[in-house]
Amino acid sequence: MHKLSTSQWIAAGICALVIPATILTMSYRERPVTSAPVVMEGLSESLTVQHWVFPEEGPKVYAVERHSRPIVDIRLVFDAGSARDQVPGEAYLLSQLLTKGTKKYSADQIAEKMESVGARLSVGVDRDKLTISCRSLSDDSALDVILPVLKEILSTPQIPEESFVLAKNQLDVQLTRRADEPKPQVEEAFMATIYGDHPYGHSVLGTKKSIASITTADLKQFHNKYFTPENMTVVVVGDATSGAVDRWIQGFIQGMPKGSKPAPLPKLKQQSKDMKKHVALESSQTHIRFGLPVEFANDTDHYKLKVAEQVLGGGFNSRLFNSVRRDGGLAYHVSANSDGWLAPGPFTIKLETRAEKADEAVKKVKKVLAELMEKGPTDEELSLAKQSVKGQLTLMFSSNAWIASHLESMAFYDKPLDFFESYGEHLDTVTAEDVMSVLKQRAPLEKWHLVTAGPV
Repeated sequence: MHKLSTSQWIAAGICALVIPATILTMSYRERPVTSAPVVMEGLSESLTVQHWVFPEEGPKVYAVERHSRPIVDIRLVFDAGSARDQVPGEAYLLSQLLTKGTKKYSADQIAEKMESVGARLSVGVDRDKLTISCRSLSDDSALDVILPVLKEILSTPQIPEESFVLAKNQLDVQLTRRADEPKPQVEEAFMATIYGDHPYGHSVLGTKKSIASITTADLKQFHNKYFTPENMTVVVVGDATSGAVDRWIQGFIQGMPKGSKPAPLPKLKQQSKDMKKHVALESSQTHIRFGLPVEFANDTDHYKLKVAEQVLGGGFNSRLFNSVRRDGGLAYHVSANSDGWLAPGPFTIKLETRAEKADEAVKKVKKVLAELMEKGPTDEELSLAKQSVKGQLTLMFSSNAWIASHLESMAFYDKPLDFFESYGEHLDTVTAEDVMSVLKQRAPLEKWHLVTAGPV
């Protein structure tokens, strides 16, 4: 996800122990709350994920109470990523401007108010979602300052002309700089190749031409269409009770634009098999992306592919690391990664190598992949892969921020409440035959696409 740089972070935040009366006009109503424990090996505490839905207004809410520290992390998540752009770059440009002013507060006033209570706010956007991430102390004195500002950002953002022009100019400079950088060029070319004219195919940042054409009216229309209660998922982790969170959300949805969730993204058209593309750049290295979009038939495919990903290129014990880097000396870096998105997400092998070794490295990658599909992982590889994934999962729960980040993904993609706790059990059921079958069925070698960036 593209996030604000450190210099762009605004001290802001939000939490939900007590909501100021000036924000609330609706009375609190008890709602059906479902919950699921998160108990995993390595965790020093038992966590409970609570979930409820506002039936009339629509927000989905997921909360984990942790009262050991007076801090709360909030994620306000909207199905408003770059895949919803009418003009490429709309979602990203809006993310840069959401904190630049509201109907009541200027950008300076927002920054001063948030800094006065030591809170933080950031806005990030990827292809599927736009997320407002907030962290604050949970005492009333902080909330009395923060919540009115956050309510305004959600309901009545303003886009000052000076800030709008500056944001567009900064993005234009960023795009100019990226045009000569191999990594962003190969990433964008890869996405365009495997997705074609699907909304995932264009850059999150847009292009120079598209950014120049965007108006403030376009951004206001985007906000009014997608920043609706029904299109919002709320994630709260930290020192806040479910009752307080519920009252807090009631205050925020007042004044937000009304509307329903957007229609599902269009189905992905089948791309030509074995497509190849090279982006010519002045560089001593060649950056390589090899992969395809993967659609899961069901959730069990997720666990199978996660194990396959780990065996293939998940770390120092992976086949790609051993064959391509350690034994072959063909790459500075090599990895495999899969992403589950609203539409089929990319399964990608990434590596960088000396330009004269690029062809040899690609042949080695294809050989390793073909062998894994035909023979499957060894018992040792399978065990190490499962152990590694479980360890990574445990580390996800080391802090409020990490929990909020992964709970955001679980919530946005409608995973079951026991997703985290049952993860290890599902991994344990994956066999070598499962790894072979999921790769053959969901990622057949003849459908993989190769994109490179570097010297001609």
